[in-house]
Amino acid sequence: MRILPGPLEYKRALAIIFSTLWLVHCSFMPDELKEFFALPLPEVESGSYLHDTYRISYVRTGNPMGMPVVFVHGSPGSWEDWKLVLTRSRLKARFNLIAVNRPGWDKNLPETPVVPELSAEADMLRKALDLGRAGRKVILVGHSLGGPLALQMAVDYPDKVAAVVLLAPSLDPDLDAVLWYNKLADYKLVRFFLPRMLAKSNDEIMALPKALRTLGQEMAAIDKPVILVQGDKDRLVDPGNATYARKKLVNARFHETVLPNFGHLIPHLRPAEVVLAIEDAADLVDAPALFPPATAWGPR
Repeated sequence: MRILPGPLEYKRALAIIFSTLWLVHCSFMPDELKEFFALPLPEVESGSYLHDTYRISYVRTGNPMGMPVVFVHGSPGSWEDWKLVLTRSRLKARFNLIAVNRPGWDKNLPETPVVPELSAEADMLRKALDLGRAGRKVILVGHSLGGPLALQMAVDYPDKVAAVVLLAPSLDPDLDAVLWYNKLADYKLVRFFLPRMLAKSNDEIMALPKALRTLGQEMAAIDKPVILVQGDKDRLVDPGNATYARKKLVNARFHETVLPNFGHLIPHLRPAEVVLAIEDAADLVDAPALFPPATAWGPR
């Protein structure tokens, strides 16, 4: 006699299907990305600080007297996503480089939950803005979901931020809507079978559209240089997010760089473009009169 699977088995099957779809969608790994993950980690100084019950960890390298640059990774991710950027000699000579693990993404604290609300997470990372030389404003660099977080920090702490660099940022709530498999993964029984990394990332994605709608109403307050780098073949974050950024950042000195025939993983596979964007941002901060107003900037 054949016994039909019960609800738990169906949920488990759905979880497996979801995990497979997610990995195909988000984790397709070309050879050059395999090479990236095989590279050793750079020599860095490690540190951490407490915010309420959360321990926020970070690494730093470069010139301790230089302008601070704070790197904010996406979802999922960690400071290690920036390892090729952190080894660039030009950056290390000029800047104080600081890469944080966002709350919930420290590999040494896997049980720690993420903080999906952008303003709350920005508050938890506020101290990272003070890790450089006292009184020095920072350049924030955010990739993917780290992009809206960097903008939220610029909105909430304008006196601490000099410029923002956005790499393939998720900004438009209509382009970054919750999809069917995100809703499926939010079911308790499905979450039980998901890898912790995917469940955490899904928590952030589920909360993102609402947070982006709020951020969209605040972006006009940003009057800093903002440089956006976007691949025109990005399958994870719609390149149309750049158009949304240009529309909303009406008071920023906005500049967009389009990478032809490239996708989403800019810090991993195009670190030289990250270096150029940071240098451009610093030049805008140091000598704004040498650069045209935002309306004259466009894709390069």
